[in-house]
Amino acid sequence: MENNQNTFFIDGFEQELQKYIEIHSHSRDEVIYKLNLTDKAFNSLGIMDEGLLIALIDSYSSFASFLICKDKKQFSLSMNLKITSIDCLNKNNNYLMKVKISDENKSFILFDVNIVDKEGKLIKKASHFKKIVKPKF
Repeated sequence: MENNQNTFFIDGFEQELQKYIEIHSHSRDEVIYKLNLTDKAFNSLGIMDEGLLIALIDSYSSFASFLICKDKKQFSLSMNLKITSIDCLNKNNNYLMKVKISDENKSFILFDVNIVDKEGKLIKKASHFKKIVKPKF
């Protein structure tokens, strides 16, 4: 895997989400992000809001599909996103989001997304099915 310590910037909704995440490393079939969670990402109990987590998983597996797609004129649409919570994401902990291709063909990409803590313990597991489309513009 080659390392890339740069934070990337994009416009719109993702520009707000980029405050929470940066590319840690990437290869042909996997992108690993470092989660930079601030106090705003947590509720009054100190637990990360699940809605924000789903938005992060959706946006950054989509970004991974852009990095991984062979044809840069393609993009992907979310068809199904399923998340399983094994534990809560808490304040004052470091997390990695590992987005890995589970299956792919010309029409779709299926990602396995794992969020692990600094010891490598699995905290969240997601499956993200994305349809590959070519824009008509």
